[in-house]
Amino acid sequence: MREAPPSLPNPHVNALATDAARLYLGFFDGGLAVADPRGAPLSASAFPSGDAWGVNALLPMGGVVYAATLRGAFRIAEGKARLLEGAGAAFSLAATGSGLAVGYGQGVLLPGPRLLSAFHGLPGNQAYALAASGEALWVGTPTGLGRVERRRVTERVLPGEGKLPHPWVTALWTREDGLWVATYGGGLAVRRAGDEGTAWESFPETRGLKVNAGALLGLPDGRLCAGTQGSGVWCSDRSRSRFARVDLPLPSPDVFALAAFPRESPDLLFVGTSEGLLRLPADALPETR
Repeated sequence: MREAPPSLPNPHVNALATDAARLYLGFFDGGLAVADPRGAPLSASAFPSGDAWGVNALLPMGGVVYAATLRGAFRIAEGKARLLEGAGAAFSLAATGSGLAVGYGQGVLLPGPRLLSAFHGLPGNQAYALAASGEALWVGTPTGLGRVERRRVTERVLPGEGKLPHPWVTALWTREDGLWVATYGGGLAVRRAGDEGTAWESFPETRGLKVNAGALLGLPDGRLCAGTQGSGVWCSDRSRSRFARVDLPLPSPDVFALAAFPRESPDLLFVGTSEGLLRLPADALPETR
């Protein structure tokens, strides 16, 4: 089902997230909306979001919705939005074992709080992507990738090392087989850790792809999907050995957000674009061969 802009408060869907009962939408030039994922037709209504505007990421956690926006990070609960203490525009969110981590334009704010930036060893200040893996937090920036453990930077992956297909890291996803890294201009790569150290693998078929910030979705069947600027949605096969563009009736080829419902065993997928929202049954997603 393709949802045209008139059914949405704004056409440019920049962030998506789901919980057990709802679909949350964040807009590039607006606030938040909420919808019944199974509604027929799908209709989104305004979600109380206070001064939140220019939404970059959403994270439902513990009955609360967190939003990273151009006006900062917000905690939304019981119909009220509260601005979190932080450092200006917020771009990414991650749930860690000790609480919420927020990626800002000036670094990543860890629970505690403690702000880590390039001064503390990150490859850059703008934390466009976050992913928790055990006790580690991976941080993607426009100039490389950093790993944070015990509230300090323990690893950096920098331009020129031949590991990243492009230094601008826009989305991250952790899986048992490694850390999957999406970039803006270089496509996708994976970092695999083994007994003999770490190894990096890139995917030549994705070379040149501009994966938008946060537009990476892992499915329970093993597939990994990425939303791109100008090239629609790309998905891996179930073994994550190759990627291909999937043919979908998108409102626009500029894809900024992906979500699944229910998250643990999805039967619906949502794709947010610059011109509206696509809803489709999960089993209608074409396989990558």
